[in-house]
Formats: sequence, C-alpha cells, structure tokens
Amino acid sequence: MLYYNSITEIQLGGRMKNNKKFAIILAIIALACVGGLVFKLVKANKKNETKYSLYTVSAGSDLVFSAISKTGDAQQVYNNQAYGEVEKVHVKTGQSVKKGDSLITFVNKEVEKQIDQMQLQLEQAKSQANYALEDRNSAYKSYNKLVEKYNETFSPELEMQIDQMEPTLNQSNRAYKQALDQVELQKKQLNDLKESSRKTINATISGVCKVNEKNIDNPMSQGALVEVTSDENIIEGNISEYDYNKLKENDEVEVIPINGDEKTKGTVVEISNTPESQAGSFEANQMQNMTEQSGSNSSNFVFKIKTQKPIHIGFNVQVRKKSDKIELAKDMVKEEDSKYYVFEYKDSKAVKKEVQLEKNTNSYTVISGLKSGDKIISKVKDLKDNQEIKVED
Repeated sequence: MLYYNSITEIQLGGRMKNNKKFAIILAIIALACVGGLVFKLVKANKKNETKYSLYTVSAGSDLVFSAISKTGDAQQVYNNQAYGEVEKVHVKTGQSVKKGDSLITFVNKEVEKQIDQMQLQLEQAKSQANYALEDRNSAYKSYNKLVEKYNETFSPELEMQIDQMEPTLNQSNRAYKQALDQVELQKKQLNDLKESSRKTINATISGVCKVNEKNIDNPMSQGALVEVTSDENIIEGNISEYDYNKLKENDEVEVIPINGDEKTKGTVVEISNTPESQAGSFEANQMQNMTEQSGSNSSNFVFKIKTQKPIHIGFNVQVRKKSDKIELAKDMVKEEDSKYYVFEYKDSKAVKKEVQLEKNTNSYTVISGLKSGDKIISKVKDLKDNQEIKVED
C-alpha cells in the first residue's frame, strides 16, 4: 500500500507539472497571437495614413518672340506743283527737330498774282460800298427833311412824297448791305489765296534732319528735299493671333540680340489692330512667333518696341516677356460659398487661406493672395482647416 501510494503521488506530481507546462505554452501562444494582431493593426494604420505633397507656386512660361531691329519712323518732303517753289528751308542737315517744328516753306507764284488781282477787286468792292453808303445817307437826309416839314404842316402833299420815298430808302439799304457782303466775300477769298500761296511743312515726328540741297535747287527733282529720321530705337516683329491677347501696349520686355550682344530693356509702343496678312508676310521667315501654334494659316499682327539702348539696324533679336500669370490646378483649390481657398502647411497642420481667383475651364488664375515661391498643398478635397497632416519628404 505504501508502494502504491508513492506511485500515485509520483503520477499526480507529474501531471501537475505537465499542466503547468501546457498552460505556459498556451500563454506564450496567446501572447504571440495578440502581438501579431497588434503588429498587423499598427502596420495597417501606417499603411493607410495619407501623406500630402506640397506645390511651389510659380508663374507660367515666358513669352518669346522673334523680331528685328529697324530704324524708327521717317518723314520725307518732296516737290509738289500745288505748293509751288521752295521759298525757305528752316532746318539744316544734322539738326534735331521736334514734332511740329517747321521744315520747309513753299510759295506759289501763280497764286501770288491772283492775290494782287484779288487785292484790287477788294479795293473796288470797298469803293462800291462807300458809294452805296453815301447814297443811303443822302436818301435818309432828304427823307428826314420831308418828315420834319410834314410834322410842322401836316400837308397831304408832303405825306404823299414821304410815302413815295420809302421804296427808295429800302433800295438804298439793300444796295449798301449787298456792297458790304461783297467786301466780306472779297476779304475771305483774299485770305484763302494768301493761305494757299504759302505752304509750310512741319515735322510729323521728332528726329534728325537731312537737307538735300541738289534737289532743292532743282524744281523738277523727284527726290526728297528734306528728310527726318526718328532717333528712337525700334524693334519690329510679328505676333500670331494665338498670342495676340498676351502682349499689350506699355508692356515691359527684354530684348536679346541673337549674336550675343548686350541685352536691353524695351517697351511695347504699338500693336496693329489689323493683321499684316496670313503667315508668310513681314519677313515671316525671320519674324515668326516662337510660341505660335503649329500650322501656317494663322494671322500675324505687327508689334513695335522702343528699346532703352540702340541695337544695330537689321540685327535679329529675341523679345522676352516675363509671365506673371499664375495658374492653379482644380485639385489645389477648395470652393465654398463662392469663395476660393488654398491650404498652406504650417506647424504640421493644413491651414486654410482665402485667395482671389478667376475660374477657368480646367484651372484657376490667381488674382491676388499668392505669389511665386509660396507653397501650398497640392490636393485639398478632404482637408479641413487646422487638420493635422503629414507631408511627403
């Protein structure tokens, strides 16, 4: 019995040890399962965590055009039979003039003769007016005497004479008025002749003069008598209809000679309202807009630029207009109650900022509130103000 009991105790002790081992094993397995589950959940959360990217705001591409250096405007004065002969040249070669200054005066000798004749006719008209005035005064003098006598006597005979004299008074008044009208007419005609007898040509531009003495001395010459060349530095080029609205008068541009000479600043002074012609005009091989769309049927418009520094006539240049136009993709903008917002990244948060935009078909154009170099979040559909976020490195 003792032996049996000892065996039983040994068996029970062995079972208890096995149970403990089993429990420990189960605990380890349970911990492993829980740990794995936690690891998977953390990993899943990290995998599902959204990271946002930042976009650096920048203006669009610069506009670049081809152009060529040309002289400024020029003015030439020629012989004109209607003007007559050269009477006086008011300028000298090399002289600078301003717009409106006198260049040359012509005199028409035939008109001068007509002026002499018209002067005589005017004197005759004045004499006729004086005679008419004397006749009218004489008639009134006689009339007034009859009226005085009638007022003293009330004679029917005098009354009849007064009535008979009234038509004579009216006639003398009309004659005098007609004579005065004729004098005024002669004066006007004389003044018109005097104005047409001399013609002074004024400068239509500011610039430097050249006087061609040989042509002036020869009334039959068909060459220019006086020339004025603008001293402005002008660049001229073509712009296609695709870019017509991108270039405006008074725009500041950069002018770069293609031969490597020093670049200079310029100002757009003129853009034509009507097309020069279809592509191929205005030295089109050199003047094609470098940014125009493909194809050869677009209309071209001439533009002129005044440069700060002179560029040799005939040199080809590039004209560059820096773009200050900022475009934003629709994903970058949140629209709420007819207002536009972007999100900046500050202190690990998305911070909403109101901006002024112009809505286009597929984008927005910045009016105010953003400038080149600013950073905004690129996609804002589900963002809220002051939401904590992470951004991509």
